[in-house]
Amino acid sequence: MRRILLTCLVVVAGFALATAGFAQGVLTGNLTGSVTSNDGQPLPGVTVTATSPALIGDRTAVSGVNGDFVLRGLPPGQYTVKFTLEGMQAVERTSTVLLGGTSRADAVMEVAAAEETIVVTGEAPSALETTTVGANFKKEQIDALPITRTPTNIAELSPGLTDNTPVAGQVAINGGMAYDNAILINGVNMQDNVFGQTNNLFIEDAIEETQVMTSGISAEFGGFSGGVVNTITKSGGNQFTGTFRVDFDQAEWRDETPFEKSRGITRESDLNKTYTETLGGPILRDRIWFFLAARQFTRDTARTTAIGGQPFITSQENPRYEIKLTGAITSNHTVQVSYINNDRKDKNNVQLNPLEVAAVIPNGEFPNDGTSINYSGVFTNSLYGELRWSEKAFQFKGLGGTNPDIHESPFYSYGLLNGLSGLYHAPYFDATDPENRDNEEWFGSLSYFLSTAKGGSHDMKFGIERYITTRTGGNSQSPSNYVFITDFLADADGNPVLGPDGRFIPIFTPGLSVLQN
Repeated sequence: MRRILLTCLVVVAGFALATAGFAQGVLTGNLTGSVTSNDGQPLPGVTVTATSPALIGDRTAVSGVNGDFVLRGLPPGQYTVKFTLEGMQAVERTSTVLLGGTSRADAVMEVAAAEETIVVTGEAPSALETTTVGANFKKEQIDALPITRTPTNIAELSPGLTDNTPVAGQVAINGGMAYDNAILINGVNMQDNVFGQTNNLFIEDAIEETQVMTSGISAEFGGFSGGVVNTITKSGGNQFTGTFRVDFDQAEWRDETPFEKSRGITRESDLNKTYTETLGGPILRDRIWFFLAARQFTRDTARTTAIGGQPFITSQENPRYEIKLTGAITSNHTVQVSYINNDRKDKNNVQLNPLEVAAVIPNGEFPNDGTSINYSGVFTNSLYGELRWSEKAFQFKGLGGTNPDIHESPFYSYGLLNGLSGLYHAPYFDATDPENRDNEEWFGSLSYFLSTAKGGSHDMKFGIERYITTRTGGNSQSPSNYVFITDFLADADGNPVLGPDGRFIPIFTPGLSVLQN
């Protein structure tokens, strides 16, 4: 199955001297402002230069006839902005550019009596430059909070979000379920294209900033009706930096549930360790940067079946790694390539509430990766362009049962007779029928900043997006092609009665038992 969504966008934002509105970037932010003389008159021809540790080289613009300017496609970070014009005193400002946001840096310039630089710090926050409503969370903030550092958990810090949905773990924005939202990392849509859950295409220590948008969102963020969660990872820099982290957990450190205590079940498992490493820096200073991240994760979790309390251990191996390169062709043309791999292998995978160990899936693999290539370029003082290709690949491999014998089909109880619902007898799904759920996107846009004496200033953006979702596989529910829906025999206390083979005994009741194929 393949679905293709083709979107064209035209954004036109007009503004007078002090009020602006700009279409936002997915991986970057904008910086705008106006330059006036000390008598309040606009100053055209002022050279505006922005520098930052987050930016390769510097970025320049020249103020227009109305004294206004815009610098697009700036990586999020702290910027120093310098205003220079012959015969005028140079002015320097500082400004923080947020992911997907528009920051402002204004300047008032005076005639130079002598060569002098005015440095202004501690400025009050500028007026709102965008109609987008939401929040931005930087790594430093999140590391100081006692929360799970996934993009969706970070997003829940923003007003209007919750994970209280029928499908556990899905984030809801403005009441919209996961499939009503767009959740991106480095420009890659990391959502399952059937149920909307997010694939774990991230390494927590690599996340640089997460932007949450709940309303007033630019048209270039397509494919949603609820909101957008937009995450980017680190990109390296002119200085070498790195981190190392290890997390420990163990099932024995958590108290047994009342169900386990009543049956004398004690949790036993090995000490689980999660190692995370990051490293970034220059390959060529001011020209090519690299960023690497890795996460090694193994976990053994002690579990029990919902009925009968049969103990078993779920084992999971989930190595992840990220490679990211950022290069400047010139100071005005940048290319960024990102690849994140998240392959996972499970033993005793749990699906559909297994009531006995025979219904637990013995093995399962989940190959998963995301790739994005982004180009941004400043062609003239007024014209800026972007191109992006991204792809996410995900597969269910070896997940399910393997026995084609109809006698080894899975059984599901709705509890119509005994009030006990869940899966028993054999694993659900077919291990011999893998399924792929992939996304691919092509995006291109041009932005033009028009500043005229009579017509005022206008920001225009034109773009096109081609978004493809693909699902392949037979969606087989069992290797025998049959699933029996019927209750099982239970005693007066509600405990299952086991047959000679040690498994539940199904009860075939006319009108209540169903055979699916």
